[in-house]
Amino acid sequence: MKAIYKRELASHLRGLVGWIAIAMLLFVTGIYFTAYNLQGQIPYFGYVLGSISFILIFLCPALSMRTFAEERKQKTDQLLLSAPVSLTSIVLGKYLALITVFAIPVAICGLYPLILMQFGHVPLLETYTTLLAFFLLGCACLSVGVFFSTLTENQIIAFVATVVVLLVSYLMNGLKTFVTGSQTGIVLFSVLALAAGALAWYLARNFVLGAVVFTVLELLLAAATLVKTGFMANALDALLDGAAMFTRFDSFLNGTLDLTAYLYLFTVIALFQFFAVQVLEKRRWS
Repeated sequence: MKAIYKRELASHLRGLVGWIAIAMLLFVTGIYFTAYNLQGQIPYFGYVLGSISFILIFLCPALSMRTFAEERKQKTDQLLLSAPVSLTSIVLGKYLALITVFAIPVAICGLYPLILMQFGHVPLLETYTTLLAFFLLGCACLSVGVFFSTLTENQIIAFVATVVVLLVSYLMNGLKTFVTGSQTGIVLFSVLALAAGALAWYLARNFVLGAVVFTVLELLLAAATLVKTGFMANALDALLDGAAMFTRFDSFLNGTLDLTAYLYLFTVIALFQFFAVQVLEKRRWS
């Protein structure tokens, strides 16, 4: 894993994409820092982080899109898959390199509150807990990008797919007002059951297995709907809340130390890293 990490980190820092991503994040941060903290004389750096969180929707996919897609396109992925290294080590090595690149501008942003201290009082504990949440949010976005990079050899497809998923998550609070009710829940969960069946078919190359997975999930949904009134509406709300990744970060902007938000972001990171390993596992043995 250490060798993969060093190779990936060197690749990011020798190329343009890594430095452009770092410069872009610092540039946007500088604009909002000047507007809010210096000119607006607001001592809360969290306002800046809340305003620039949207850039992660495009920044993280740009960093992660080539992680595995480029390897697959250049046919060098066969060397990785046949190497005497666990797939988990391969995925983590590449992912940690991405985190390191992202950590560079975040660490520089950590100096901004110290600059503000020269002009007055700054709530450092609140500021740095928010900065940590911002860093974990970026790590979660990168994890999503790594997963989509394992699915294709086309970097553009990986980029667009990741952007779409992150954009939906970013806009989830607004979308919830349009996606409500039991009937909508039935349709959405049926689509998810169909997707689960299609995924089982794709991974196992067994149509019967995919059909069984879809049928079982549909029967469970029907039984739950009949047994408990309003189950679909409540389940839909829970699903939408679970997909609202950026909303978890917003709680820190109100000065709240939300440990469940940290746990949620760590869970998203681990979950998509697990998915990436499973995709590579399938390709190794196919």
